Amino acid sequence: RDMITMNGSTTLNPKKHIKSIVYGGMDGIITIFAMVSSTSGASLSTSLMMVIGCANLLADAFSMALSDYLSTKAELDCMNNDTKTELTTSELEKQTHTLYLALIRRGYEQMDAHKIAALISRDPHTLKDFLQMDSEKQDQLTSSPAAGAIWTFSSFVIFGFVPLLTYLVVPRMHIFTEENYSMITVIALTCITLSVLGVMKAKLGGMDPIGSSLEMIASGGLAAALAYPVA
Repeated sequence: RDMITMNGSTTLNPKKHIKSIVYGGMDGIITIFAMVSSTSGASLSTSLMMVIGCANLLADAFSMALSDYLSTKAELDCMNNDTKTELTTSELEKQTHTLYLALIRRGYEQMDAHKIAALISRDPHTLKDFLQMDSEKQDQLTSSPAAGAIWTFSSFVIFGFVPLLTYLVVPRMHIFTEENYSMITVIALTCITLSVLGVMKAKLGGMDPIGSSLEMIASGGLAAALAYPVA
């Protein structure tokens, strides 16, 4: 129930794509924060700024999602290509020993682990498959690159839209009409959004929500501090 499949291979389980969620969300927040900061003093209408902001949001989100898809696909292609490469005798022995150690870690008796490793190593391709399944990296890449791209795009758009609320909130707060008050609003919204992203990261990764939120605020604040003077 915690997993949605597409075409039998693509999983949208958020725990499998926590990297894409945090990656897209953080980049969306900081990218739009920099855009809002750079235009906060311009005499542009709210509707125009929303159009510009949304256009940037969607274009950057698509670019990030496409990059996530292509990079993950390239990594999977590289790993698949490695499985097609013939092993030398020394490499085969090393990988057989690696599998033996992996089986020991999983609780197998030494004699059983040795027999299983020797049996599997008769087919080098099967041996490589077992070693890849045992690695944490392979576990992160078991789903289709398309799923990671979907999460990156969604996270970028959802979290990146929050700083744009400055253009909707500030004009309706008649006492906050000056540029500095606009910046106060966008900074506050950015911090809140980073905190929410941190809590989400903690829930998915089984971490401390408070520590995760503070980490995201500190990391995002550093990135925003670097972007603000340029903006």
